[in-house]
Amino acid sequence: MFSILALIAIQTAPAAPPAQGNHKVEVDGQTYRVFIKGRKVSAFNKSIVVMRTPERGDSMRKAVIAATGCRMKDEYWEGSHLTGLLDCGAAATQ
Repeated sequence: MFSILALIAIQTAPAAPPAQGNHKVEVDGQTYRVFIKGRKVSAFNKSIVVMRTPERGDSMRKAVIAATGCRMKDEYWEGSHLTGLLDCGAAATQ
């Protein structure tokens, strides 16, 4: 009985927060930086000109998932950075 309860507790425990700092990720042929501080996350690349298009936003969201294993929620553009909060729920990367 105890082992069943322990297994349920492990499966329902929240995901561990990803490592803090700056991570370099390549998505769709572009290199992105993903900066994590607490629950706040920003994705950007070092191009001189960054067009804020839906496709670029999708690529930045993919970069966040690749770097952290978590999705981004409540995102907004902050200059050329896509910034938001990490969502590390059970179905975050699905």
